[in-house]
Amino acid sequence: MANRSKSRFVRARSRWPDFVLAVSVCLAAVDPGRTTPFTPNDDHQVLERLPAKTSIAELRTLRGAQAELRTDPENLQASLRLARNYIEKCRAESDPRYLGYAQATLAPWWNSPELLPFSSKSSK
Repeated sequence: MANRSKSRFVRARSRWPDFVLAVSVCLAAVDPGRTTPFTPNDDHQVLERLPAKTSIAELRTLRGAQAELRTDPENLQASLRLARNYIEKCRAESDPRYLGYAQATLAPWWNSPELLPFSSKSSK
C-alpha cells in the first residue's frame, strides 16, 4: 500500500515541469506588458455608464441645494450643506466623484485662512 501511494507521488512530481511550462506559455500569451491602453478617438465617446443609484428624494435634495447655491454663490452655509450631501452620497455609493463635487462646491473657501480652526495667526 505504501509503495502504491509513493508511486502516485513520484508520477505527480514528474509532471510538475510540464505543468510549469504550460502555465508559462499561457502567461506569455497574455503578457500585459505588450498591451496598450485604450485611447478614444472622439472626446464625446462614452467609456462607461454607471448605474443610477440615486433616489428621487435624494435628487430633490441635491438639486434644491444646488439651486440655493446658484442663487447665492457666496453663501457658505449653503455650500457646506451641499458638500455634506455630496460626501454622504460618496459614502453611500462608494463613488469618489462626489468628493470632487464637494471640493468644487467649497472651492471659493478652500484656501481661506479665516475659516481654518488652527490658522497660523492663532498659533502665535
